[in-house]
Parts: sequence; structure tokens; C-alpha cells
Amino acid sequence: MLTSKDVDSVFPVADFVVLAAPLTVETRNLFDRRRQALTKPGAGIVLKSGEQRPWISGHWSKTYNPAIFQALFLMSFMRSLYLKGSSLWHTPNLIVTPHISADDGNTYVDMTLDLVFENLERHLGGKPLINVVDPVFGVFEECRPTG
Repeated sequence: MLTSKDVDSVFPVADFVVLAAPLTVETRNLFDRRRQALTKPGAGIVLKSGEQRPWISGHWSKTYNPAIFQALFLMSFMRSLYLKGSSLWHTPNLIVTPHISADDGNTYVDMTLDLVFENLERHLGGKPLINVVDPVFGVFEECRPTG
């Protein structure tokens, strides 16, 4: 696992790259045109969550060359992909999955309610909450950068 500052060394040599990062100031446009050009021909790319925002906005999806990539996966996409006529629906080698595609239908609701009630109990007892999102970084507090 690398930080966003170290990823340039990976793209030219990796057969498959997974970028799974929350959308923060540091990760915005992490897989930009420059890094797309660095990518090894034939590589597979997975963009999870906020990292795909440039695709959805059309920032560089028009320059995407499907001949370079074995496959491009967009996971946790935003509502704008649902728009009828979006060019992304016709992008070769592109696989799109919704944010909930990894959710377990048997346990998701129970686990979510457990978290809600745990935090309610903590709040009423004056204890710190768990899974709190840091508004500055846009990630859970335990995931934010240190130092």
C-alpha cells in the first residue's frame, strides 16, 4: 500500500492497480491524465469511491484510450452516472458497479443498526462516538492523516 505521493512508481510496472481512497484534497484527481499516460499498456485499473469524480465530470474520460487498459472498473459511482445518454455507458472495457455491490444482504441492515444504537448509547452516556466523519478530510476520524 502506498500514499498518494508514491503512486507514480506503480503505474508503469503494475499489471493491475486498485485506487481505493476517500475523496479528500490530497486524493482529488489522483488518477489524472498524467498518471493515465504513465500506466502500463494492458493494465487493469479499479477506481473506488471518490477517485472516479474526474470520469463522471468528463474531466478526462474523453481522452481515455480503451486500447491501453485491459479493464477499468468504477465502483461506488455517483448518481450522475444514471443520467440517460451519459457517454460512460458506451465506454469500452469499462465495468461499473454501485456502491452497495459489496454489501451483504443478510447482515448489512443488522450491522448498520448495531452501529446506530451503539452510537446512541455512547452519545447518551457522554462517551465518544465511533465511525465519526472528519469534516475537513471527509473520512472517518481513524482514517485521517496523522502528523
